[in-house]
Amino acid sequence: MIQGSERVTPIPDAFIDDYLPNAKNPVFVLVYILAYRYFSVGIELSVKEAAVKLGILESDVMNAWKYWAENGLVAIKDFSVESFEVEFLEVERKNTKKRKKAGTKAKEETPVQISLVGDKPPDYSPDEMEKLKNSDDQLNYLFKVAERLLAKPLTYNEMNALLGFYDWLKLPVEVIEVMLDYCISNSKKSMRYIEKVAMDWADNDISTAEEAEDYIQLFNNEYRQIMKSFGHTRRDPNPKEMAYMKKWLREINMPLELVKEACDKTIFAIGQPKFSYADAIIEGWHKAEISTIDEVKSLDEDFYKNMDEKSKASEKASRTRAPAKNRFNNFEGRKRDFDKIFEMEQRLIAQSLGKK
Repeated sequence: MIQGSERVTPIPDAFIDDYLPNAKNPVFVLVYILAYRYFSVGIELSVKEAAVKLGILESDVMNAWKYWAENGLVAIKDFSVESFEVEFLEVERKNTKKRKKAGTKAKEETPVQISLVGDKPPDYSPDEMEKLKNSDDQLNYLFKVAERLLAKPLTYNEMNALLGFYDWLKLPVEVIEVMLDYCISNSKKSMRYIEKVAMDWADNDISTAEEAEDYIQLFNNEYRQIMKSFGHTRRDPNPKEMAYMKKWLREINMPLELVKEACDKTIFAIGQPKFSYADAIIEGWHKAEISTIDEVKSLDEDFYKNMDEKSKASEKASRTRAPAKNRFNNFEGRKRDFDKIFEMEQRLIAQSLGKK
């Protein structure tokens, strides 16, 4: 519907009259309206985008779709833990038994695409939450700790998220306590942010307070230093970057000073902080069993010596060629093809491996 130059998204009266006032959670109404606006023009909307736009948890968005599907306002298609599609149905009055799908035109439009990471957390009603809190001493303790650290009573969404960390992600209460203290002490009180940290810790199988403290140390020290080497001083590493750093520091046990050296070499070679490029350098060093800066310097000296010998041979060959007939010869200064330099460096590493 168009009014003047401003587009208007028409929300069915039946939704406003019959479903909006009785919604289990007001957040579910916000999710429905936002997604309906995108659906009406055939634009995809991910769970993450909806959560950011509304300032809520991604789990709240997923629970909203589950709720509206149970109430017959949407149909969830092609469900899997990675993704599913939501198709809006025609909104009918609650006393209408027969429910028809939205018109053919709407069906042909692109449905809202929902992308999930892992399984979805459960959604507990306030009554269920209260019963669980009173029957599980560990959970009751967790809620009290969270209220103390946040310096305020917990909202339903906050309790639901904390219960998800404990019941869904299977993080021990002592680990969640360390995590909350870490996030809040760094002025990160948003439950959406804390939820991302919880999922990262669960992915890294952190199961004790000691492991949590070690991981914080790793994140605040080694990870920060590597990010700084790449010029990233004002943001946290993303999951892909953390996977690379975990591989370098924990899986192949490359010393931190060599990882930072690889970052410096990457910037020098290609002029940008590319983790995959640094990974190739580090893999080469690991295969060559290089574990000290002195060994890297020795490798570099051999490499540049090899390159200079090839350069001298090339210059000698050029001098034996007949000079051009024109009076002036074009002169072009030396250039370094950094991709070839890297390729030669890797070749030299491979040669050193062959000698072992």
